Parts: sequence; C-alpha cells; structure tokens
Amino acid sequence: LAEQCVSALCRIQKPPKIYLEKSNHDLLYHTNNIYPGDRDDNLWITYNNYQPPKTQFEWEQTCFLDKCFHGYYEWPKIIKYSMNKRERYTKETMPEHVA
Repeated sequence: LAEQCVSALCRIQKPPKIYLEKSNHDLLYHTNNIYPGDRDDNLWITYNNYQPPKTQFEWEQTCFLDKCFHGYYEWPKIIKYSMNKRERYTKETMPEHVA
C-alpha cells in the first residue's frame, strides 16, 4: 500500500513533457532515392555511440524520438518530439498543480 501511495505521488508531481513540433520540410532534404532502412535523411535520429554528447549544449541539441518507426519507411507530415532542455524543469514552465 505504501509503495502504491509513493508511486501515485510521483506520478502526480512529474512535470509534463513539453512537445515541439516541426514539419518534415524543416528537418529533411528530399532525395529521389527513397528506400526503407538507414538513409541520409534519417541519420539525425540514429544514436551514434562513437560520438556521445559531451557538453550541455550538445546534449540539448540532440533530438530523441520515442517512436521507433518514424523515418524508417516514410516520414509523417509533422514530427512531434519532446523538448530536451533543462529549461523545461523551471517553476515558470510547470503547471500550478505541480509546482
């Protein structure tokens, strides 16, 4: 019972994700060679384990998508991803019921 209460409190106080939306024209350049798999237009979402972000600025510029199927065969019209900045955790950006 105590574990359920603590998990409920953590769920209530968790700050909501702030999503950013970009159209696929802002992120991609169009090529005539369209095929499924790893391509030049979806390399920005792949994780490169040889060059991890080392500074806070590099970390904030990294974009993470929570859907693994985006860009593998085709791109949606609008890509929605969560903000990867420390600024989303300030009191000004949180709703009143959380802060």
